[in-house]
Amino acid sequence: MKIQDEFLNIDDGDLQAKVDSLVNTSPLFQQYIPNPVIEYSEEESPHGGYIEYLPPGETDPEGNILNPHDTDMFLFYDKAKDFSDDEKINMIKGDFLHALRRDSKWDEMTNRVWELRGPRAVKMDAGAYEGSGDKRDFDKWADVSRKDAWVRAYIMGYDDWKEVFDNAPPEQIKILEEMKTYLETGK
Repeated sequence: MKIQDEFLNIDDGDLQAKVDSLVNTSPLFQQYIPNPVIEYSEEESPHGGYIEYLPPGETDPEGNILNPHDTDMFLFYDKAKDFSDDEKINMIKGDFLHALRRDSKWDEMTNRVWELRGPRAVKMDAGAYEGSGDKRDFDKWADVSRKDAWVRAYIMGYDDWKEVFDNAPPEQIKILEEMKTYLETGK
């Protein structure tokens, strides 16, 4: 079984065990996310989402520590409380990709995918930002969220992005395929 297949099909078990299993599906996850912590908040996300990836020592704009752990934390907000473990794992899979931005090769490829968007895709992203309710400026939102959404949608095969990738420049698809291989092999 290829690592990509393992990444998309985690065995049953409790949530933390599934997360630990997910770490073992990619050499990059093993390197950059060796011991992730899962926590829950009864609050609403300040960015409108269900889950937030928080690197070690992450702070809010006022300097309050959001992640006191010495490892990556994935924080589920209140509106995700009724989701099944499998639904939560799907969210974590996508958020794992945020942590890979610490890898210079992965980050360069992510930025290149973003730069290669065509006019329709740029318009789509502007609409997604406007509809997100996110209070960060567009560039910050794109850097910490949307750029990774592009990669996540391709790697995880999101059906609602099919048309986007069917109309993408060949160079963009080539980079995304290289990213899949890099995720699987670490090379």
